[in-house]
Amino acid sequence: NDMLDLSRLEEPQAVYPEELSLSEIAQDVKDRLALAAENKHVSVRIEGDGTVWMEREHATELVKNLVENAIRYN
Repeated sequence: NDMLDLSRLEEPQAVYPEELSLSEIAQDVKDRLALAAENKHVSVRIEGDGTVWMEREHATELVKNLVENAIRYN
């Protein structure tokens, strides 16, 4: 599924960036991955905030990949 997602994200398409709060994106990802973190006895903590100008789907996928790897390899 990850490979299909990456392939889909790399296809040329219209991009609609917007200003996004990274803490909001991170909180959403944290909520969705809470069970996986709990099963691995890993706590996920969000600190600070920042904004980025990018497409929401791409920002979410970026943060999700980082958090999934942190859960998986810790």
